[in-house]
Amino acid sequence: SNFMPQAWHAAAGGPPASRIDAHYGFAEPWASAWRPARIDGYPAPAWTKTPLFMEVSSVKQHVAQLTDENVRLNGVAQDLADTVAALSKEMSRLKKALGALCDLVDAESSALRTDASTNAAESSRLSDMHAAHEQALRWTAEQLQRHEQLVADAGKSGEEW
Repeated sequence: SNFMPQAWHAAAGGPPASRIDAHYGFAEPWASAWRPARIDGYPAPAWTKTPLFMEVSSVKQHVAQLTDENVRLNGVAQDLADTVAALSKEMSRLKKALGALCDLVDAESSALRTDASTNAAESSRLSDMHAAHEQALRWTAEQLQRHEQLVADAGKSGEEW
């Protein structure tokens, strides 16, 4: 990389990192003295106009666009994952609430069935009592009628005497 023409440095935006820089993690202090940085105003070298360089540049640009799209899609995927997690929590909460409501309805339904059977038994008992009272009332009415007849007959007998 140290033997590249200066035009490369102009096209690449500055000198490439040296092996020492890559190895030790810092630039050579004298690097700028013998590899000057890109100077604006100089035209790009002719080899940057070759089909291969143009294709590589196009691919790099496409990779950058795909990377941006990937970042955007990862954000959308994360938003969807968050939404799904929130909806899952809400579904869980609604399932619990529905389960509690079903239990309450079952309990109320059992209580109503119990009340209904109790009320049916009470209704049957009251119906039987009503029938017994009607029968007793008819018997009492018959007895009263007989008694009145006897009293009336006794009154006629008394007048005859």
